[in-house]
Amino acid sequence: MTNRSSFLCSISLLLLVAICFGAIGAVQAAPQGYFSIQKQNITNFAPASHSHTDVANMITAWKGDLTSPDWNLAGTVKNTRPSVKKSTPKVNFSSPDRPFLISQARERLLRNAPVKSSLITGTGTVVYVELEGGFFGIIADDGTHYLPDNLPESCRVDGLLVKFTGIERAPAPNIRMWGTSLRILSATPLGKEVKTEGCVKFIELEGGFYGIITTDGTFYLPLNLPEKYQVDGLEVSFTARTAPDTATIQMWGIPVTIVSISRRSTSIESGETSLLGAWTLTGMAWGNAVTPVIPGKEVTAEFTSDGRVSGTSGCNLYFAEYRVTGQSLAIGATGSTMMYCMGPEGIMEQERTYLELLEKAAFWKVRDGYLEISDATGREILVFSPGVADKSKEEEPLVEFWRTGGFAGMDDHLAIYPDGTACLTRKEYSVGFNLTEYEMETIVTLLEESEFMNLAFEYRASPGSADLFLYQICWQGRTVLMEDIVIPPTLQTLIDELTLLVVKNGPDDVIPPLAI
Repeated sequence: MTNRSSFLCSISLLLLVAICFGAIGAVQAAPQGYFSIQKQNITNFAPASHSHTDVANMITAWKGDLTSPDWNLAGTVKNTRPSVKKSTPKVNFSSPDRPFLISQARERLLRNAPVKSSLITGTGTVVYVELEGGFFGIIADDGTHYLPDNLPESCRVDGLLVKFTGIERAPAPNIRMWGTSLRILSATPLGKEVKTEGCVKFIELEGGFYGIITTDGTFYLPLNLPEKYQVDGLEVSFTARTAPDTATIQMWGIPVTIVSISRRSTSIESGETSLLGAWTLTGMAWGNAVTPVIPGKEVTAEFTSDGRVSGTSGCNLYFAEYRVTGQSLAIGATGSTMMYCMGPEGIMEQERTYLELLEKAAFWKVRDGYLEISDATGREILVFSPGVADKSKEEEPLVEFWRTGGFAGMDDHLAIYPDGTACLTRKEYSVGFNLTEYEMETIVTLLEESEFMNLAFEYRASPGSADLFLYQICWQGRTVLMEDIVIPPTLQTLIDELTLLVVKNGPDDVIPPLAI
């Protein structure tokens, strides 16, 4: 029994050896086109991997080739095929670099397989590129150009800062030839959304640029204002997003990216009536700060619908033309009287500064009832309270005295008030002072004893008289005019006292005193 088992094992071993030699012979006799693969092709497929389905298909194809009518189980070629030369290289199945019977179609498919995609996340700026009909791209913060094929509509704004995530795609020929192809997975605009109305203003700083002043007085610096909206004074409605961490050379306003903008229909009444009317100055810019005005002298401004502004600058009366468009304000050169005031201290310097600041006006707004005027840089320079003091309740002068003519061509006007204050004007200059109690009693006594209400209205010298002074006195609504050689005796002492006040307090009409 043992001998029989040994015999069967020997027979099985011999059959197995024979089958192996038959297979080797079939491989050696195979045509070069079936099993011989060039070296360059092998290296191309070395990195490739195949699914179970691919392997199954290749094995099936291999079996089909081996069972072809042109082959026999002994591994020899039938006479229908030419004999294979012995120099044909053998296939080494032990080589790890050799694929198994890949068809030419499968070979081309693997050779053209795309490179594995990579995930891109970052921030950048959306740009509109005017090439090949125009398209939107993204320039990342590191300078890389990306060409998104599915950028959301909300992000299709030139200059918009966005945060994006996408898959970088394999390079592919395209007519745009701009940037790396990117499949957007998510894209979100950055910055706070602003939706408001305002006025476009040309700012003459850093070579000049356009900003937008909103109705609440906020300054915005648009980074992508369309050219057709770059019009000084244009009223607009717009939606924008702030551009955080954006540095600009202008150093003006809040940088924003315009998302949408349109012209706004304006109403002169709604834009200008809040500026129209009378205002009283409460503060003005001295250096870098707004300080209260000097008490004792009122500074006013009245804006009228005919485009004129006028008022008192503390000592003189002034006037100018103005133009307002939305929150934009322009005041032309001012004209004024040329009086000089001695007091209060610093009044003349304040007046000059006030008139200079008026001509620098660029913007205005009303906040909490106060009118605030700013210059082109946005610095607040003038602050007004609404209305002016009611002049009708002020006391009229107790007595007024005029002296004109003479050899020197005098032109003096003295007004004395019941409280003892006085205002003296000589030609183009003015001065204020106070009378002593004795001086006030003297003037009042002389007026009462002059029989003023019974005097004639005029006392004229005979024709041909030259270089005479002409005097006028107004008291209790009655005015008496006289020349110096025909002065009524009852008025001579009064005129002497009034002339003394003029001479003692009158400013020099040739070289006025300097402002303190």
